[in-house]
Amino acid sequence: VCQRTDRGGETEGGKRLQGDRSGWEKRFRETGDQGKTRQKMKSKPILVSACLTGLPCRYDGTDKNRRDLEHLPFCIPLCPEQLAGFSTPREPAEQDEKGRVIRLYSQEDVTAAFQRGAFAVLEYCRTRGIKKALLKGGSPSCGKGGVTADLLEKNGVEVEYID
Repeated sequence: VCQRTDRGGETEGGKRLQGDRSGWEKRFRETGDQGKTRQKMKSKPILVSACLTGLPCRYDGTDKNRRDLEHLPFCIPLCPEQLAGFSTPREPAEQDEKGRVIRLYSQEDVTAAFQRGAFAVLEYCRTRGIKKALLKGGSPSCGKGGVTADLLEKNGVEVEYID
């Protein structure tokens, strides 16, 4: 969904190809789109819930791929629950009225793990200057009032929710 964020050369079998630095340089010379290329490189990064980009990281092992996000010039897909160490698939969880995150079947309180994932996302945003996030609504991590969403908003990251 999002454009490639690395600027390394193309590889073949894990080896760096000599003489061809990267695809964007070739397009830059051939198409004459120098202004657009420079503008894209200067774009500010946007954090996006990984499941929205087509990565199968939701609790049930699926994604919520949103093709309408293809216009984003430079996005970083992250999943706070995977950063917390949860596997995929995993037992679903919900946030209770006190803000605790509880697994639905085992009734295990996994709030501390969700907070670890949220702090990992916040640290990533801080170190890379990310000021905007597009998060999956309805999630105990990324949804409005979710552990990660709240932490990002409290720390100055503009959050938009996508269902």
